[in-house]
Amino acid sequence: IVIGDYAVGKTSLIKRYCEGYFTPNYKLTIGVDFAVKTLDWDDNTKITLQLWDVAGHDGTHYIHELPDKSVWIRWIETIFNLW
Repeated sequence: IVIGDYAVGKTSLIKRYCEGYFTPNYKLTIGVDFAVKTLDWDDNTKITLQLWDVAGHDGTHYIHELPDKSVWIRWIETIFNLW
């Protein structure tokens, strides 16, 4: 999940990582956009990442509000412990 203020480069970063290029003109993301990147982890393992590009402009801040931050903290810790 990529969250931040509007017009800071979230979409550009995701496009560059997933598709390998930057575009000089992007339109404001409304709601959430998704991108997928498949990685060859090793000879026997492929990993598919789904990146969420969350809009940063006013009116979409409800997406950022978490009812219980500890749930996200535990989730992030679990993901990082897998590596």
